[in-house]
Amino acid sequence: MNSRSITLKKIILVNTVMLGFTALLACLRFVEPAYALLYSILLIIAAVTDATGRRHPPGSILNVVSVGILVVSVMRMRIDTFIIVFTEAILLMTAVKILEEKRARDYFQIAALVVFTVISAAIDAIDGTFIYYCVLVSVLAGFELMLGTWFARDPDGELSLRELSQIVGKSIMIWIMMLPLCVTLFFAAPRARLTLGQLPPLSGQESRVGFTERMTLGSVRAIQEDGSLAFRASMPQVAPKDLYWRGIVMSIFDGRAWSVGARGRSEHIASPGEQTVKQDIFMESGRYMSAVFALDVPIMVDTPGISPAGDGVFLNTNYRNRVRSYTVISSLSDRLRTTGDFTRDHVTNIPRNFSPKLENLANAIVLGLSDEEKPDAIMKHLLSPEFSYTMSDLPVSSHPLDYFVFTWKKGNCEYFAAAMAVMLRMTGVPARLVSGYHGGVYNDGGGYYMVSQSNAHVWVEAWSERESAWIRYNPTPASAEAGDEADESVNYGTLRMYIDYVNYQLSRIFLEYGGDSQMAAIEAIRGIIASPGGAMASALDDLRNIGRNFYAASIAVILFAGALFARYLRRGAARGKISREEAIRGKFLDAMRQRGFEKKNSEGLEEFVDSVRKFSRGAEIYEPAARFVSSFGGIYFRDRRMTDDENRGLNALIDRIKKNRRS
Repeated sequence: MNSRSITLKKIILVNTVMLGFTALLACLRFVEPAYALLYSILLIIAAVTDATGRRHPPGSILNVVSVGILVVSVMRMRIDTFIIVFTEAILLMTAVKILEEKRARDYFQIAALVVFTVISAAIDAIDGTFIYYCVLVSVLAGFELMLGTWFARDPDGELSLRELSQIVGKSIMIWIMMLPLCVTLFFAAPRARLTLGQLPPLSGQESRVGFTERMTLGSVRAIQEDGSLAFRASMPQVAPKDLYWRGIVMSIFDGRAWSVGARGRSEHIASPGEQTVKQDIFMESGRYMSAVFALDVPIMVDTPGISPAGDGVFLNTNYRNRVRSYTVISSLSDRLRTTGDFTRDHVTNIPRNFSPKLENLANAIVLGLSDEEKPDAIMKHLLSPEFSYTMSDLPVSSHPLDYFVFTWKKGNCEYFAAAMAVMLRMTGVPARLVSGYHGGVYNDGGGYYMVSQSNAHVWVEAWSERESAWIRYNPTPASAEAGDEADESVNYGTLRMYIDYVNYQLSRIFLEYGGDSQMAAIEAIRGIIASPGGAMASALDDLRNIGRNFYAASIAVILFAGALFARYLRRGAARGKISREEAIRGKFLDAMRQRGFEKKNSEGLEEFVDSVRKFSRGAEIYEPAARFVSSFGGIYFRDRRMTDDENRGLNALIDRIKKNRRS
């Protein structure tokens, strides 16, 4: 084996494994962890088996496994789980296929299964990041098909680095040439109003955003440790103090957990000069729940299927519609002013004989104070230097609040918020918890906030009888509190901001594109036809408004794609000329014709030479002719240039064929 070449089996093994794991990553957001783990194990076993040359599992066993996968999938399948179960089944079938002892057609089938898996995943999980997986899978699948074609001809063959780079280049070129068709189909295909992605959520998946309608102490930490993006909010930049994204209001406390109770009226009464802001919220794919998030205080959501539910909470009332984007208008205020009565029992009740020690402390802190002054006093106590914030070693005991307040004095945001709300109730002040997000990083180039799961937060609302309003209090120490935009921005460099901007724009294209967008595009095309000059002027104005970095990057991508295409055209033109290889092939066929043997158009060279052996007069020329075809095939079908030595050798064989020419 040449030191600068690599065996075909190794190349196709690496590409198959990459193709398999890319398919898994594209589906990882919504497949069950057990299926993802099983798929990974099977893929690793298959890779080790192929790499070490060990015996593959018997085909009969793999067939039984395949049937078992189908049976289990059919039994699990329901209208609300169809897409996910179907995708999981295809994933496992792909892994079983990779475990087989493979021939050329098996590699073709693996590529088809992976592409089919990604297509099925796209129905339910399309977003900016998912597009990258689609691009990678399409390129790898094309490469797999080309390698499989080569494998069919010479399974034990070798490829030089030059040959390998040519195959990679052709795979990418095929994808580039197919891209215009794919884009055209996407924008031309009709968009149904109800997609498969809008089927009812899976059991337990409503809380995939992280929050549920029941909170135990320490549960928010798991959300904050996730760190992935929760949503983006397209809006003007506001002061960090206003970045409270309201989600769920919890008013019932049973001594161990907080949960949602009966909601009151939430008609916010704005004070004079109160600022309002419009937000276009784009949830990350796979993050669904009934409550929607918005800046405090949300007053209107302009999206079908979302309705006010009281306490400043808006809910997705149509269970068949998984909300991925919505528009909301909020009043930037720390007070939810409301009219009408609310159920006081839910916001004042605590279990009987719950922590007399904590109640004594609360009464001592607010001694002599009015109800309006009590929240500030209790919050001041919790914000004192003796308390500190931590996400590790959270208090765990049969009485976690007592342990937090009197012994450990370190905790997460829900410990501080729960302690304050309980102490307020013990002193006669209605109080409740609000869970959502606090803070976010503003992307100046895109004009939107990036809010991650690490921004998950819990705060307190206390009732003010004097103002007839719920007033927000945040008892979490400021040093650890989410929402300091300057501190959060340290983790985001310019490149990361730009990459997120590209992801954001791609996500918007797929989330917002539909029938209305198609009609708008048709109208825009009509406008260009009717007034080319005006359309050109408008386009120039749009280009001036695009950021310099984005404009430069777009031009660079276009030039690079153009250069690749031009190179392909130049090679095609060069191939249009009679090459050295084609010339010597013609010379060989002329020599054979002179000996009385004419190649049919339907015959390949090997088939043609084999037919020569059938005739007695062909015996003397068969050996040099067969050697010519073998040597020539090693050059021509590997798409490489013929060396001078190879040219001389082939010409010598042709001369042997011509000798003793018969009339």
